[in-house]
Order: sequence, then C-alpha cells, then structure tokens
Amino acid sequence: MGDVKMGGMLGAFLGPYAALAIFLGALIGALVGGALMAAGKVQRRSALPFGVFLSLAGVVTLFVGQDIWSFYLRLIGGV
Repeated sequence: MGDVKMGGMLGAFLGPYAALAIFLGALIGALVGGALMAAGKVQRRSALPFGVFLSLAGVVTLFVGQDIWSFYLRLIGGV
C-alpha cells in the first residue's frame, strides 16, 4: 500500500495536478515496462515497482505540470 500513500502525498503537495502526476507515472511505467519486455529483460508477469515512476512523474509535474496541462487543454480545444 506504499503507492497509495505516495499518491496521497502527491495530492497533498501538487493539489489538482496530482491526477496529472498519476497519469504520467502510469504512462512512464508502461513505456519502461514495454521497453524492458521488448529487450527481453523482464517477463510479462514480472513486477515493476510503481513508486519509482510515481516519484519521477511527481517531480516532472512539480516543475512543468502547469505547462503540460495548458498544452493538453489547447490540444483538446479548450482554453
């Protein structure tokens, strides 16, 4: 349940941008996991620690989260 606690801390520190951090963490984790499977380093059922990707995404969101969110809104035709 450490990932849940880290998600709570992301919510406390990042506010509404925590959802972006969780999405980015899942995206980064999926890309890294796919690359590791393609390279033959891990199997499909191998476990990858999600906290590493959450922390990386939290740092990225802390520094450029507002820019990413603005880009996304422009992309879908919002503000």
